[in-house]
Amino acid sequence: MKKTLTITTIFMILVISVFFLFKKESNKIEHVFLVTIDTLRADHLKTYGYPRETTPFMDFLSIQGATFQNCFSNSATTNPAHASIFTSLYPIQHKVEKNWIELNDSFTTIAEILKEENFKTFAFTSSDIFKVNNLFQGFDYFNEPENPRKKWNKKYRQAELTRLAISKQFQDKKITGKTFVWIHLFDPHRPYYPPDNHLNSIKELNDKDKIVSFLKNKHKIDPESYKRITFRRRGRSDFYKNNPNYYKNWKSEDILYDQINLYDAEISYVDSQLKEIFDIFERSGMNKNSLWIFTGDHGEGLGNHNWFMHSREIYKEAIGIPLILYSPGLIKKAIHNHYTEHTDILPSLLDLLGIHNPVKNSTSSSFADLLTGKKDNFKKDYLFAKRETFKKRKMKKKIPLSANYEHGDKYSIISGGFQYIHRTKGENELFDLSSDPYEIINIISKKGKLVNKMKNYLFSILKSSKSDTKVNKANEKAINKIKALGYIE
Repeated sequence: MKKTLTITTIFMILVISVFFLFKKESNKIEHVFLVTIDTLRADHLKTYGYPRETTPFMDFLSIQGATFQNCFSNSATTNPAHASIFTSLYPIQHKVEKNWIELNDSFTTIAEILKEENFKTFAFTSSDIFKVNNLFQGFDYFNEPENPRKKWNKKYRQAELTRLAISKQFQDKKITGKTFVWIHLFDPHRPYYPPDNHLNSIKELNDKDKIVSFLKNKHKIDPESYKRITFRRRGRSDFYKNNPNYYKNWKSEDILYDQINLYDAEISYVDSQLKEIFDIFERSGMNKNSLWIFTGDHGEGLGNHNWFMHSREIYKEAIGIPLILYSPGLIKKAIHNHYTEHTDILPSLLDLLGIHNPVKNSTSSSFADLLTGKKDNFKKDYLFAKRETFKKRKMKKKIPLSANYEHGDKYSIISGGFQYIHRTKGENELFDLSSDPYEIINIISKKGKLVNKMKNYLFSILKSSKSDTKVNKANEKAINKIKALGYIE
């Protein structure tokens, strides 16, 4: 009897051990999806306080996952920002400080790290500028538009076409092993030409008074700036050349409302396509044991500080981006107010996967313990951003407000809820993001000790980032591709 009991006990222990081993393995991440949406401001998503429901799908994932309310890009320009996401290094470290600078092979990217860990790596992009910057290194398969659609000076592949490329690769196919999929969607980038059905849905809201009031009082946008700048830029757009009377005799608030409708409709369209992309992987079974990461590469001016695009400015509207992570069974549902930046994504992902981080000289921090609930505290002393590098110009006249150019370099340091903007040419600024989130009141004269502390950190970063890393400029054909997207200095 005693012998039988012993055998039974051993058998039960084995069964329980196998159960818990299986349970542990069932929660292991096998598929990672990184979604980067071009020119997506965080504050145009309802989950970030916007009064419109522009992104019902991403809002749903936000509720079911982890949302970081204060995440910032390290650059307000596409390729430098993506290079920071991929390498966990600042632009001054990886040296991709313009859209047409190649990432040196000496830097290790997220795709290369995961490939070494036996992940199959895939990339699907909606523009054809990443390959020329060497951002495809480490990918087994990449799909970019061969002949992007060009409409009204905007050359790219619509989100729907990128979705179809993804469907062709994964639909009804049995995928074995671990996978990493990077998906880039471009549509919210200027100029705005959303599909009619999404634009009409936005217009049917009939919420002009509410939206205009919100933009004026919360986002601190001056409608008059829309009337001034919109008409200055008319000559650069084929649309306005073909529609010369558009906006004629319109009031400034009407122009503001119309332009914001276009931007929001682009976001709504992208959100709908993301839902369909998500469903592709749901049907294939890949969403089981998966991690989805959604972010923007940078924001957009939209009239804040009298600026409408990106690249030139690094105020909050230009570098404040969404960060939503979704992984049922692994990530705790939570809203996080901690300050984070793009360079934190890679080390956090590697910690979740249990992979040693090979990136050297990174100032990033992992927030993985926040996601799993092991810790509820996370603090970064400093966040860093840099405006893209402009080539030197000799200009006798004052640079016009609408020009995507400015003399000198511009840096941002965020610490303790304050943003310090340092210019090598021009006046420096300091803003209290908690009481003045849209940076209207420059309080630099009142916070001398804090400014000195942030300035010393900035100079230490600049000094430590000096290197002999060779920087290659993309060829003329590649530069023309980038200019076709509207990136003209």
